[in-house]
Amino acid sequence: MPPLSPAVRLADAAARGPYDGHRPDPRGQPRYAVADPGTALPRYPASQVLGPLLDLALAAESGRVRPRRVPSAGALYPVDAHVLHEGTVHRYDPVRHALTGWPSGTDTGAFVVVLSLVPERTRWKYGARALPSLLLDLGHAVAALAASAAALDVPCQVWTDPDARCLAALTGAPYSLAAVRIGTPPDLPSPPPAPRPLPTGDLVTDALTDLSPGSPAPGWTDPGQPRHPADVLLARRSADSLTGHLSSADLDALLHRTPLVAATADGLRDASGPIARGDARPVLAAWSGGGPAIAEAAAVLLFTAPLDDYRREHTDAGRTVHRAVLEATARGLAARPVGSWSANADLGAALGRPSRRSMVVHALAVGGRARPAQKELPMNEPSRAVPVGGRTRPPRERAPMDEPSRVVPVPPAPDDRSAR
Repeated sequence: MPPLSPAVRLADAAARGPYDGHRPDPRGQPRYAVADPGTALPRYPASQVLGPLLDLALAAESGRVRPRRVPSAGALYPVDAHVLHEGTVHRYDPVRHALTGWPSGTDTGAFVVVLSLVPERTRWKYGARALPSLLLDLGHAVAALAASAAALDVPCQVWTDPDARCLAALTGAPYSLAAVRIGTPPDLPSPPPAPRPLPTGDLVTDALTDLSPGSPAPGWTDPGQPRHPADVLLARRSADSLTGHLSSADLDALLHRTPLVAATADGLRDASGPIARGDARPVLAAWSGGGPAIAEAAAVLLFTAPLDDYRREHTDAGRTVHRAVLEATARGLAARPVGSWSANADLGAALGRPSRRSMVVHALAVGGRARPAQKELPMNEPSRAVPVGGRTRPPRERAPMDEPSRVVPVPPAPDDRSAR
């Protein structure tokens, strides 16, 4: 794996470093606009494929700019979609739920959706800190399309490492970094790659340019997307209140067949079992700047990576967390993605492992269910302290935000824990 370019390293350092004082100018916010109003597409549950699939995956609610079906950092939605069908490119407008140049009344079950980034939308708010958010949003969009295809029971494959210049030659969008194939459309045409964009002096744009090279030949893979009914996709929201109790069954379902690590009041665990004892959520809150929403969440699901394959790791993080979002929604649990992490967010080092091999890339804060109501004692009857070992158990104290909780690694078992 080639080393990260200077622009990518600097952009990641800016994103993980202290707040740089950047403030967005409301007058300079990029406006989402499509000159051609396009052809309105049918929405779910119409008995077609193209319109309902885009509706469930990327569309805004009817008549609104936001929210949309897919989460986005700061609700900035930097991911554009172009539909390639029979050699023609059609730009998708998620606000109008329309396609430019699409023949009215036409439907198809075989097409390719190319996803491209418009960095200035996210950069407007986050400045030089925008790079991780852009790539995480891309991963969420890939997973949203795969989930929509699964809900409609249509074949789907994804391509997450294309050479952006090859797809840009088709779409005209310079940062076309992923594609999703629905059904069995013809192979993509292979025009000469678009010219590499010239350096701009903007850190985020130059980093994306350095991350754009990839596979020139399509490498379609199965998305591995669990099937959820369309109602789950329509119900997805980023929640604010994330407290409550998370059952073992809920946590097992959220972690099933994922690389995620869950932080709860009881410690750290992954799909194969416990990793460490101790409540790491206050530390995670400090690492993310997420405050009480992280410290008081029923669980925080972490995606970690060594950050040596930056584009793939962030795209995979967005895809993995989006699958967890939908699983939480299907189980009636509140959830909120967390994409901002500091340079201190090194889970491996916190567990006494080699540093910078398990950096937190993305996370999902999950709320639990309300605990069963307990019988209240009469106001004139004092509550009884329950003695433990001859002494009364003292109340449990939560570590302050600036005081890390002690996380004690669980010794590995000889069979599979040594491979961790």
